[in-house]
Amino acid sequence: MATQTVEFKSIEGETITAKLYSIGNDTVVDSGSATEETNRTGTYTVEFTNLSAGKYHMVAEDASGTNLGDSYVATKTATGTYYALEDESLLYPQPENYGTDGQEATLSEILHLILAHVGEFELNGVTKTLKKLDGSTTAATCTLDSASTPTSITRTT
Repeated sequence: MATQTVEFKSIEGETITAKLYSIGNDTVVDSGSATEETNRTGTYTVEFTNLSAGKYHMVAEDASGTNLGDSYVATKTATGTYYALEDESLLYPQPENYGTDGQEATLSEILHLILAHVGEFELNGVTKTLKKLDGSTTAATCTLDSASTPTSITRTT
């Protein structure tokens, strides 16, 4: 028997019932009483048993049935703790994009650039070439301040 614990944020000091819905469906899949975490004001956990792996829309309601907030969570069938997000789009793959050097970036662009820095890359002298998800196409290039003992890096493309 698997127990999936979902952690989410809501108004502090409430008695909350958390209802799970399959995304795009108005039928409750499961519900449970949420407990506010000790020394973590406004952070609640609720336990569900044997949920199917999937993406869910969760509604937190107070004792009178008033909606306190919506969030989204993706679970697996295994026992574990899953964290609810306020933005459903974060449950889905984000388009691969690395933004433009010197310009503001979206969250997706920032995350792809970080992944490129720690994932596939080539070092050649003072040049660090970051690779896209395919592992071979260049995503961006950076210049190190030293080929042997670098202490700083600057994005160049």
